[in-house]
Amino acid sequence: MKKNEFDEFERNSKIRRRNLLPWWIKFFCWLFMFTSVLAIVRVILSYFYIYSDFEFYGLNANDGLLNTLIVFIVFTLHGLTGYSLWFEKGYGIVLAKVDAIFGILVCVYTMFLGYQIGNLTFRLELVLLVLFLIKLIKIKPYWMG
Repeated sequence: MKKNEFDEFERNSKIRRRNLLPWWIKFFCWLFMFTSVLAIVRVILSYFYIYSDFEFYGLNANDGLLNTLIVFIVFTLHGLTGYSLWFEKGYGIVLAKVDAIFGILVCVYTMFLGYQIGNLTFRLELVLLVLFLIKLIKIKPYWMG
């Protein structure tokens, strides 16, 4: 009988949800919780006219209010997602899927903008986001169950 990676979770319901996450998602949980705090600090500092580089998915927060808002939302959403996955919240998988889909849409948007100005690029983040979404789809029944 071939052993499934989820067999131990079916037999023992007391195993932590966190154990369903691969190491790279655990790493990004911590990274994004930390960077979301930095994003909040950056917004507070901007009220005192102290600016810093703040960029994600090809959008630079210094390039207008809309970009600033999108980048802040991305960092905040990543932080909330990292928190909900790391601390095994029931809504963690749903929030993570929303985060992944939103990230994919922003990446496609920035690639399209680049194409419009004659700078065709492929965002490597897109690969990780798709892998993240696939992993979330695989572990959702075990997380929710």
